[in-house]
Amino acid sequence: MKALSDAINLFGKQRYEEAYSIFLPLAKNGDPTAEYYVGLYFRKGFFVIENRKEAFKWFLRSAESGLLESQYIVGASYSETPGMAGTPLSKDELNRIQTKMDDNPHYIPFFHCDGVGVEPDNDKSFEWMMKAAKQGHTNAINQLPSYLIINEISRENRFTLYKWIEEETQKDNSEVFYINGEILQGVWEKSKEALDSYKKAYELGCTKAIDRIGELYENKDGDVHDYSEALKWYLLGANEHNLVFSQYRLGHLYRTGRGVKKDFDIAIEWFKTAADNAYYDPWIFSCIGKLYQQKGDDNEAIKWFIKGAELFDNESEMRLKDYYDRGFDVGATYKDKYRLFEEAKSGDEGAQIEYSKRYAREAGNNLGFFNWIKYDSICDYPDLQEKYINNYISNLNIDDDLKCWELLANSGNSYAQYIMAIRHNDESTIDYNVEKALYWYELASKHHIDAQIDMGYFYAHGILVEIDYLESYKMYQDVARKMLNIDECGLLRRYSHRKLKFNAGNDLAEEKALNKEISAMLYMGCLYQHGFEIQQDQKKAIYWYEMAVSHGSDEAREQLYFLEKGFE
Repeated sequence: MKALSDAINLFGKQRYEEAYSIFLPLAKNGDPTAEYYVGLYFRKGFFVIENRKEAFKWFLRSAESGLLESQYIVGASYSETPGMAGTPLSKDELNRIQTKMDDNPHYIPFFHCDGVGVEPDNDKSFEWMMKAAKQGHTNAINQLPSYLIINEISRENRFTLYKWIEEETQKDNSEVFYINGEILQGVWEKSKEALDSYKKAYELGCTKAIDRIGELYENKDGDVHDYSEALKWYLLGANEHNLVFSQYRLGHLYRTGRGVKKDFDIAIEWFKTAADNAYYDPWIFSCIGKLYQQKGDDNEAIKWFIKGAELFDNESEMRLKDYYDRGFDVGATYKDKYRLFEEAKSGDEGAQIEYSKRYAREAGNNLGFFNWIKYDSICDYPDLQEKYINNYISNLNIDDDLKCWELLANSGNSYAQYIMAIRHNDESTIDYNVEKALYWYELASKHHIDAQIDMGYFYAHGILVEIDYLESYKMYQDVARKMLNIDECGLLRRYSHRKLKFNAGNDLAEEKALNKEISAMLYMGCLYQHGFEIQQDQKKAIYWYEMAVSHGSDEAREQLYFLEKGFE
């Protein structure tokens, strides 16, 4: 169809408005490719205001019409933990993906599909992912093991997956042999069978299986342990296929002398090669630094420890601090950090607060921070209190940490109350108890923002409590007021992500609001005013508040005043 082809060409040239004027009528007439593109417009905010719920609607229509990429995106959107089965991503890898997204408007990586306008449903996710996998979508195939390893799906769907794997392996499908190896290794812990499946995958052309083969041979606790075989496969992966994991593991084999003569220089070269290829774990920099230490080159070691510390690797940080203590130059940034650390550790409360604000939110337990901090000095920093209490609990030598959390919760600590609520609301544990969960949620929500966000959602959707849109509205408005007083960007981002929830809105509440229920109108206005459960949209907030005002709501009139004055 020429019109569709013209629109795609315009889209590729970033002439989004012109392309949209062609895509939209085609999509409304049921063209699956046009529906996909309209979904992209709303998902990524091209020309139109970003609206993930609207994006999902179009992706779903396209998927139902049979478009492969849309089926994959819908499956990813329904997933409870998108991308969790994959390898963690480095900063460089994230930058690479962002560049790819900037250069290619079509591209949506799997971990960006969460929150695309629908509440999670692992079975629906699996069913759509399976549709895409059956048509050969490689990324969909690679996600299938996650439904057995991470995401819970029905027994029927598990059977469907196993049956399909059996059918596809009989057809010599290399990708399916690979995921079969992942399942045998990760679910059933059958090393020998997993090894056979990975080797078959490699024979059929799946080169990434080399990493897994080497890993199985390297694992000294496995049934197929053989360092010399691990070395052989890693060399194959590193030299002939440029596999970064194989390069990284070769560094360790040469560092430790397992399966090969120990050689620090060769180990360093393999680690550097892996680092240059954006290996995801910052501990690699510590590995390089330690090897230079053993070679007696302290200046080179410091250089690599700084690289690791900048990516929050704890061992790099600790070794860098040791160099500082011994009088070495560790650079102005870390010299200032360690000076402040010493002042804080000596009892200077101002330094403790300053150090907390600057560094305690970094990954890990940097420099034994919670071994000396005064709890009172972080009373105004809820996220620091969470880290403090978590560390305190983890260091207690008790069999049942729930009892300790309960003691802290009963003392009035809102974070501990929130933990108690979460623990009792987890159906997969023996602590599951709906009444206790609600009790602790209600206590925690008096002060703890995360608990308030959860309770606001519960009231709106009838979880643990009866639906009460007015209570949800009150909870959400209180959270919004508290967020105005938070000046820490990382904390604000975290709360903003949590309050968006699944970015799916609330269709039932919208129906109630249209049927003249004032509390539902207030609730809908609040969602769009502050970005709870749906993308923020001031025009829609005004629409719902004006409707509530027309039905006599003074509260809505007050919110309209705030919106007209330009603040939330």
